[in-house]
Amino acid sequence: MPEQLPLNLSYRPSYGRGDFLVSPCNREAVLWIDKYPHWPVPAVIICGEKGCGKSHLAAIFSQLRIEGSSLTDEIALGITQSGLRIVVENIDKLQDERALFYLYNHVINRGGALLMTARHIPEFHLKDLQSRMNAVPKIQISTPDEELMYAVLYKAFQDRGLIIDPKVIEYTILRVPRSFWALQRVMEQADLLSLSRGQRITIPLMRIALVRAASEIYGLK
Repeated sequence: MPEQLPLNLSYRPSYGRGDFLVSPCNREAVLWIDKYPHWPVPAVIICGEKGCGKSHLAAIFSQLRIEGSSLTDEIALGITQSGLRIVVENIDKLQDERALFYLYNHVINRGGALLMTARHIPEFHLKDLQSRMNAVPKIQISTPDEELMYAVLYKAFQDRGLIIDPKVIEYTILRVPRSFWALQRVMEQADLLSLSRGQRITIPLMRIALVRAASEIYGLK
């Protein structure tokens, strides 16, 4: 059957607290979010690979979210509300270290809280910023176990309004690396194949999706 060109339609993932899937690999990060406003410190960094749930937790926590690459002195100094919960995502892509330094001091001095996210904790050139980041707790979201991968894949398809046979999910998680990002690549390929062929996602279709996703997952040409 010839494949049709699928429309690139977006979907809205569920970002509520009840939609976040908790397992041993992310439990500490979830506890920090649930513990607020009773934090023993004013700032926390949550780190982990792409797709591990950092942005989901940030959405639960934040009143104001800022992308690290767009943070500037002007934005940092323009935040004056006291008790504000602020998220700066991807501080490892930060363009302006001084802006984060100003923001950190600004938020702390006004009794606010700062949640930062990163894939890997960077080393900052600005010594005053580095000294502050050294004192901030770093919470690592680690590699997912099979149970969480099953739940994540099931929820991802459910968010798209797709009903999947559990055997297809079991087949998939046994053949994909233990990585949120890899799982997302496979899921997206399966979704595209299903749309383009007008077929349900079955094991034969998932087998093709795994092959197509392999080049991106393993960096094959």
